Amino acid sequence: MIFFRVDASIKIGSGHVFRCLTLANSLRERGFSSSFICRNLPNTLGNRIQESGHQVISLAASSQSIEIQGEENQVEHARWLGVSWQQDASDTVRALEGKIVDWLVVDHYSMDYRWQMVLRPYVKKIMVIDDLADRKHDCDILLDQNLVANAEFRYQGLITQKSSALLGPDFALLQDEYAILHERAPPRRLPIRRILIFFGGWDQHNLTALTLKALTRCDLTGVSVDVVINPDSPYAAEIRTIAEELGQTTIFSNLPCLAELMLRADLAIGAGGATTWERLCLGLPSIVVSVAKNQVEICRELAARGLIVWLGLVDSITEDALSQAIQAASQDTGYTEMSRTCLKIADGQGTQRVAEILSLTRDTRLRIRSARLADSELLLNWKNDAGARVSSFQSEVITRDQHEAWFSERLKNPSSCRIYIVETESGMELGQVRFELEADGWEIHYSVASFARGMGLGRKMLEASLRYHRSEFPGVMVFGRVRADNHASANIFDSLGFQRRSAGGGVFLFALTGRVG
Repeated sequence: MIFFRVDASIKIGSGHVFRCLTLANSLRERGFSSSFICRNLPNTLGNRIQESGHQVISLAASSQSIEIQGEENQVEHARWLGVSWQQDASDTVRALEGKIVDWLVVDHYSMDYRWQMVLRPYVKKIMVIDDLADRKHDCDILLDQNLVANAEFRYQGLITQKSSALLGPDFALLQDEYAILHERAPPRRLPIRRILIFFGGWDQHNLTALTLKALTRCDLTGVSVDVVINPDSPYAAEIRTIAEELGQTTIFSNLPCLAELMLRADLAIGAGGATTWERLCLGLPSIVVSVAKNQVEICRELAARGLIVWLGLVDSITEDALSQAIQAASQDTGYTEMSRTCLKIADGQGTQRVAEILSLTRDTRLRIRSARLADSELLLNWKNDAGARVSSFQSEVITRDQHEAWFSERLKNPSSCRIYIVETESGMELGQVRFELEADGWEIHYSVASFARGMGLGRKMLEASLRYHRSEFPGVMVFGRVRADNHASANIFDSLGFQRRSAGGGVFLFALTGRVG
């Protein structure tokens, strides 16, 4: 059973709920049922969650405004909860009592490690979805789908060495339609024939109307405009009036997915946030406004990489600035190159990747393949993972140049080195097992992806790789060296029939000459 702790409101927005809903739908295909724990705030989207077939457990809203004092200031968005974090944690515990919780997924800027520590005894594992990197977390997995500078260092000191970080657009939680249409999305070319306007579920700043007014200043000969709004928006009537005056404009509401509109469009105008990754996935050039301060860092990085045209924070946006940006986009000689670059950033498979990670168990079926040159980055990341280096003989961070030289040499000498990649049946890489030929036999080394640790897969990976290696080199001596304080690896070697003896210096030597297991 999966539980999501997430809220939506005009202030919070709808993106947190929608990305959790996307993940819940994917997990349902793998046999999991999901429940959403949401505080009863205005516009909380509870009906939308229930219409998708998931249970909603509603937490009562507070009738009083909360006071933020002292250490509470460590969480900038604390007021978004509507109650204190202690009260919310207590309410959530009551909602979970008596239930078997495989994963608690927390997508809320108001919560940090203190809230998570209270929930720890009531759940098996915790995944946090974050975009800000502004507070500490007590979690098993941290998911941040954003593209930012130095992403690999963003959560240093904010999560433990045992936590796994899923970082970047490879893990963007997009609906399945985006993965399907990504393969069909062509790089856009001038002239612009269709424009899509969407500023999120609420658009409390009424940027939609401002954009439509800006379009009246532009030459729209042969251009169609699609507008997506919330039908309950207080600005809906004004938007419809401007759209009628503009002409060639179609207004949409309550769409289950924007993918088809995005695929048809040549240019998008909208907010930063979750929709960013949808536009990138379909190669859609976009003019973007940051509607909240927490979007600024991400938008700035995307603009620096030439992936969006960023106009800045909402407070500085004018009708004139929008019209100038639209006119510039229609004449931009780098327009098609921007579209090509966008298509390379996100493939739409992120939801499937995350759902598969949350579905991993000791019974997950594995397959083995030989490493190839394209695995270089993967192996480097596994080597440099902080959790792996704690129990490794190589504790220093390895540079890219060092690794590439080492890896190239190993691939060129298969008679003395065999590197196997262990995957799930769908092709998700879980770890590597390496055999190096030494004078006394083949020395075994292995590493497990951080997200796959603690699931009983280490022994299974090692056993499968040993059998694979024995099929190529029957009857050879295999041995491994393990630090004495690395109890997990020592226990795995023991269980596989290796003979243990002390090698001195806090090291155990394990040797296997007979049958595996």
